[in-house]
Amino acid sequence: MLRCSISIPESMRLSRFLKDSLARTKGQVRENTLREHTFAMEHFIKVIGNIDYLKVTHSHGECFIQACLDKGNSPATAAKKLRHLKCLFQLAVNRGQMDENPLKHVKEPKAPMQEVHVYTSDECARILRATKYLKNRAIPVPWDLLIVISLTTAMRRGGLLNTTWSDIDFDAKTIKVAPKRETDETWEWNIKDTDRRILPLTDEIIHLLAEHQSEQPSGYPYVFIPPK
Repeated sequence: MLRCSISIPESMRLSRFLKDSLARTKGQVRENTLREHTFAMEHFIKVIGNIDYLKVTHSHGECFIQACLDKGNSPATAAKKLRHLKCLFQLAVNRGQMDENPLKHVKEPKAPMQEVHVYTSDECARILRATKYLKNRAIPVPWDLLIVISLTTAMRRGGLLNTTWSDIDFDAKTIKVAPKRETDETWEWNIKDTDRRILPLTDEIIHLLAEHQSEQPSGYPYVFIPPK
């Protein structure tokens, strides 16, 4: 049956389909997400072959999940890869490149909830002692300050490394987790809206930050990334 005003989907192999999708979404999706999309699709191709994306079926998705588990991936990792693949195909559906998502009904392997490990006071002290060893070796990263703030605020690595001095409010004693724009002084860093937040700091940390700032080149924006 002819479909009026609808273009016939272009046939392309999965590798080309991936490049096409990345080109269409670049700048709209976080770089880390695009890398995860790429990693998942490349593994998918290794499992089922570089076939036409229009010929992908539900069975291919099931085979992929089993291949991930057989390779030694945890159920959580296999489920994550599947979600990235589903996202790629769903974007193609949204663009009119496909009629439906072939992996839509593929079930994710069940992953047990992992126990959250809370560091004891002794473990925190040992970590801080290790940072002093690094500092004594003249490694330019302020590991001691970075770890103290990490333990105090529970900030993630990406948030810490992308912290600029404008994110620190010395009067309010807070640190802000916020995205960054590509400028002459900073590189682009995007986060989910739910990750944007303002966290409290202690008097001791504010004092340590002030000392650290006084040792940095004037106008240098990043708190934890060495100028060199």
